[in-house]
Amino acid sequence: MTRTAKNKTKKGVNGKGTVWREGNRFRWQCTLGYTTDAKPKRLFIGGSAATEQEAWIRISEVKADHHRKVLAMPDDITVAEYAERWLSRHYDIEARTVHKYGVELRYALEYIGHLRVQDVEPHHLHDVMARLAQRPMKHGKPIARQTLGRIRTRLNTMFNDAVIDRIIYQNPMIGVKKVKVEINKRAKIRALDFEQEARFLAVGAALHRAGLCQLWPALELMVRTGFRRGETAGLKWQDINYQTGTITITRARVMDVQGIKTASTKTESSDRVLPVPPQVLQLLDRQKEQQRQQRQHLPEAWTERDIVFATNTGDWTHPDNFNRALRSIIAWSDPDRVAAHEAWIRVPLEQRTDLQRVIVSGSKLPHISSHDLRHTYATLALRRKIDVNVVSKALGHKSVAITLEIYRHVSDDEVRAAIAQTFQPPPPPPPLPNRILN
Repeated sequence: MTRTAKNKTKKGVNGKGTVWREGNRFRWQCTLGYTTDAKPKRLFIGGSAATEQEAWIRISEVKADHHRKVLAMPDDITVAEYAERWLSRHYDIEARTVHKYGVELRYALEYIGHLRVQDVEPHHLHDVMARLAQRPMKHGKPIARQTLGRIRTRLNTMFNDAVIDRIIYQNPMIGVKKVKVEINKRAKIRALDFEQEARFLAVGAALHRAGLCQLWPALELMVRTGFRRGETAGLKWQDINYQTGTITITRARVMDVQGIKTASTKTESSDRVLPVPPQVLQLLDRQKEQQRQQRQHLPEAWTERDIVFATNTGDWTHPDNFNRALRSIIAWSDPDRVAAHEAWIRVPLEQRTDLQRVIVSGSKLPHISSHDLRHTYATLALRRKIDVNVVSKALGHKSVAITLEIYRHVSDDEVRAAIAQTFQPPPPPPPLPNRILN
């Protein structure tokens, strides 16, 4: 017992805590665990107890809660500060993805970023979600419900980590209702049908022969194999094995917050070695010959980097150029606009007849993205009755269940067609042969 001031006496037991009197009330304090730098982490509760015995009971309760890992430690960190810490911990995912998380969180931080994490209550988060749902965006329309759902997911995950860090006892997002997002999964899948695929292959090949689409071999590879755009852009000649007839996928060219970079594939299952049909090896042969001619034409400018779909100087091709090439093919597929196309004058005379014949022989292709070529491969492969396990492996999906979930509409359409066929009236019976009755 140590006299510190008038009417203020401290009583402490080593490791058990301290109780002292202030006026007619009793205050208490105890040490709970240690920080990462081995300093004592002291917990001081601002309340008081009516009796000394009650103060010691309170210390015992706090220590019991701490032992059961259900006690939040006092921390003045704000939501904005903790969000920054939380984002910095995502060292195992792409920087572009972390940046996206930060953008999504920023919407909510405008309302609660100044609050201490320990002060955030469910009603705060209810208000945040309600305000965001009514908030107009730059285009004047309300925020997309998918975006709203992702914001809720980020907040929920962040506050879950705050519980693990013992900053708060319970996640305040518990009870904040989820955002209902109705997604038409069938509408999300844009894929060419068999006729459109044939049209796409014909127009692309004709443009390539005319010298108007240098990246056509890459697009043809994507629609024939289901490779992602980044995987196709990241291919090197060392990945092509002509003896075994296989292509190895181990890298991708991806957009990052700092620009374009070479990275590992999207998931662990995306690393794969795939057998490819002879047509694919033949198109790669043609691509290699085209590169050989480019090196001869510009030997001083060419730098050998072993890239399959390289620029005219041998460097990496920007991923957006694949999209531009695809848009060009779609534009050229319109028979009504081909005569007015500004690039028509650059087509050699001997190639004009061939190109014009191909273009006027069909209709305009629908607007699709480079990723829709992957959807086209998967959809048509399944319609061709290729085993779903084979399609799933070719796509680099982690499991067949993912493939079935994404492309469920293929089997649904076939079921509907089969059911409709059962209700068609049977064909009329053949006429009876004429017989002479005796």
